Amino acid sequence: LDEESVSLDERDERDIVTVEPSISSERIYVVEEGDTLWDIADLLFQDPWYWPTLWAYNPQITNPHWIFPGDYIYVRPKVDSTPKEQLTLEGSRYATGPKDVLILARRKGFIPVKRYRESGVIEASREEKTLLGALDEIYIRFSTVKKIRPDQKYTIYRVEEEIEHPVTGDTLGYKVNFLGQSNILSADKPLVSAVIIESFEEIERGDRMTAGIEHVSRLIPRRNEVDLEGVIAAFFHDASMAGEHEYIFIDRGKEDGVKRGNRFIVVARGDGYEDDQDEDDLEDYPWENIGEAMVVEAHETTCLAVLTGSLRELHRGMIVRMLKGY
Repeated sequence: LDEESVSLDERDERDIVTVEPSISSERIYVVEEGDTLWDIADLLFQDPWYWPTLWAYNPQITNPHWIFPGDYIYVRPKVDSTPKEQLTLEGSRYATGPKDVLILARRKGFIPVKRYRESGVIEASREEKTLLGALDEIYIRFSTVKKIRPDQKYTIYRVEEEIEHPVTGDTLGYKVNFLGQSNILSADKPLVSAVIIESFEEIERGDRMTAGIEHVSRLIPRRNEVDLEGVIAAFFHDASMAGEHEYIFIDRGKEDGVKRGNRFIVVARGDGYEDDQDEDDLEDYPWENIGEAMVVEAHETTCLAVLTGSLRELHRGMIVRMLKGY
């Protein structure tokens, strides 16, 4: 009997017997005695857990636990969605480019030379104690003429270490410890009076004060406006090397066009294993990007930056570049 001449009713009434489970040319599987969707998925796809997908292809099956001999199961080829490992060579694995980063930056303690010289010194206090804290009143003397008004905020700090340029030996500024915040009460006499409104640790006579510094802030990248080259002058922490998330000092600042949010690329050349290489032997090697730093605070001739990435340990004296448009 020709297949096309058989009506749908006649086809449903025929006895369909299969010796071997099979998929017809119409991709229809004929259910046999004892079959379950679990067994069929295992038989056809070697994956019994594929049965829910098989059921989804057959909306005529209202209950997946009830299929009967002679039922038709419409089959679609299983698509392998398992991700395959691929290796695409597009350049060096060390290649780096600008990253969209958002940093919660903490202002580390650094005061440039000029700001240090303009700072006031806590000369005395109304308090009958040596260690001062919040709500204590203090007297400050400024060695340079400054326009100071009541209610201005000033940051109290203590010098920890002098920072020198690794090449020239010039003093770039001072690593300091921020101690607290104060509010000016009056400035109509040689001694300025203020009240300590916040203290991070004990404050003493002889500690210094400078215009208020924001200690925590959100920092996003700013497009560089100039081409510039400098060096890593020092690290904030007491170590000989630095890496990602560390704070560094760079010998370039506002006078050079540096602004908060600008990014410097740290570059190096030569053999990555050899530390002490003669400059004459390095001329044939290309400069490679090995790190990136974002400026947290720009001063006149220096800036404080946080390392947002590094491929290896960084050292004092390493060259940094600010690329226009980066």
